[in-house]
Amino acid sequence: MSPNFQIVLGYILAAICATGTLAAGIMVKNGYDRKREQSSINQSVVPRPVPESQTSERENKQKIAKIQINRIVEDAIPWLEDKIEQNKAETEKITSNFNSRGVLHSGMHIAAHMKRVNSFIKSINDYIKEMNRKIEDILLNVEEEKLESVTWLKDEHKKYSDFIEITKTVKNSIKQQNDELCLRFTDKPTFDNILKAHSYIE
Repeated sequence: MSPNFQIVLGYILAAICATGTLAAGIMVKNGYDRKREQSSINQSVVPRPVPESQTSERENKQKIAKIQINRIVEDAIPWLEDKIEQNKAETEKITSNFNSRGVLHSGMHIAAHMKRVNSFIKSINDYIKEMNRKIEDILLNVEEEKLESVTWLKDEHKKYSDFIEITKTVKNSIKQQNDELCLRFTDKPTFDNILKAHSYIE
């Protein structure tokens, strides 16, 4: 092998080695870049924790919502008690008025009591409707829709449901008491006819 050929071969081998080293370096770099890229992708898909300030703000809103709903339900009980007392006073007033006129057994007396009971029931229904509006506004502020579906308000929902059941019992009781009262001043057929003209509302 001539010296010149050896020199050329040496250049070729050196070039091959350099190319292999360069290729290896490129492969290592590409692998490193892919790892960095994959790591970046993985980091991008991992959900970021909610900032502590936002969590704290949400918890504060929930605490306020619980207090507000509790107050709404708690205020409803004394309101209902007052309405029952007012109804009792109104019952006595109506009967006393018709008695003073000597028409206790008239249809007008019975009709007056029917209107009284319906007015009482309507006031309860209107109060509940207003309660619901207030509760809905509170829930909107904490991005919730229905009281019964909010787990962190289950105690408040229980209190609300209990109040609704109480109002149903009260309304039925008032109707029954009125039936008994009216039947003291008229017979059953006459009372049934009056009921057709002045039926109870629900």
